[in-house]
Amino acid sequence: MWGCHGARNVGDDAICISLTKTLEKIFDYETTIYVYTKESYIEKSFNEVERSRIRFVSSITQTLCAFLRSKTVIIDGGDHIHDYGAILKRLKVLAAFFLFALATRLTLKKLFVINGGFRATTAIGLLLLRMILSLVSCVSTRDKDAFKLVSKYVPERSRIGFDTSVLMNYDLGENNTTSFSWSSLNGKAVGKNIGISVSPVFSNFFSTPEKDELLVRAISKDIQELLINLKNVNFYFLAFNGKPRGEDLDLIKRITLAIDSTLHDRVKLIAYGGNISAFISKLSSLDAMVCWKYHSIIFSYLLRKPMIIINYHPKNAALANEISLSDRAVLSLEDILNGKLRYMLLELLKDSQKFKARLPIDEAKQRALSGIVKCISCE
Repeated sequence: MWGCHGARNVGDDAICISLTKTLEKIFDYETTIYVYTKESYIEKSFNEVERSRIRFVSSITQTLCAFLRSKTVIIDGGDHIHDYGAILKRLKVLAAFFLFALATRLTLKKLFVINGGFRATTAIGLLLLRMILSLVSCVSTRDKDAFKLVSKYVPERSRIGFDTSVLMNYDLGENNTTSFSWSSLNGKAVGKNIGISVSPVFSNFFSTPEKDELLVRAISKDIQELLINLKNVNFYFLAFNGKPRGEDLDLIKRITLAIDSTLHDRVKLIAYGGNISAFISKLSSLDAMVCWKYHSIIFSYLLRKPMIIINYHPKNAALANEISLSDRAVLSLEDILNGKLRYMLLELLKDSQKFKARLPIDEAKQRALSGIVKCISCE
């Protein structure tokens, strides 16, 4: 099983753990599951019985040996196959996926892409996507937009699913309904803790880091205004990528430094350190979320939090639609740069129900499980 596992990214780790545990239950006891992971910390999420059937590989030699021994190869979730962003940067990734898919075909293996995202807006991106799909045994998608695209070209080998991470047991209880209450003090709304995930989108997708500085200025300005006017509100920056020198932490540091130092005691940090349950537990204490990272949306949804989604990538808009969140709760990058975040947060404070997803969580979980089972059983 291949994906971006063990790289200190909580979303990818959640997908890996959820899918591996599900496959461990589906396959017979004679089946060995090889899981690629960059770092070994992810193994701690599996008990001794589970680890007896799972082999974690990380080095090039281990990974190659696992590939040669396997009869079935699985690429798990995420929007791996898309052409959003700087075209040359994305073409390299798409080409790598094509070569990997070709290698599985030449070695007579089955290749499944489970609960993934697929996007194509350019002619060459669409061409490479179709070439990859022609080599895949079956695919399941995590949203209807991706399914609509994929089913045009491999209708008999495409299934609809949902993001696999919703299947993970976070040990927070099925009925987690962290309270969200606002009162009025001197005519102003007051509350508690607001989480905000951020991402250097221009650096990651367009190789234009100078534009991320515009985001820093806009976000820091809006947060500072809210902190000044809402005395009992705290902001918690969420580093979904917890690498010590990672992209999330760097951007958070820059935003924090741009906020008046007298307000820093009300600006806090929650960073992923490799323990998903501990990270999600901290998120559960928040009252509302501003979601930039894809899995900040997923976790807010599972925790039943009111949320504002930043549509920095087509996958975020697709997920907002999947979970039946109001279009009013979705902001574009242009909206952020124009200072609209603070006004949307004020609107959320007045009526949080308008900012909650309406898709039943059980339905999302059933779709995710169906996306796994129907994909690997596809003939």
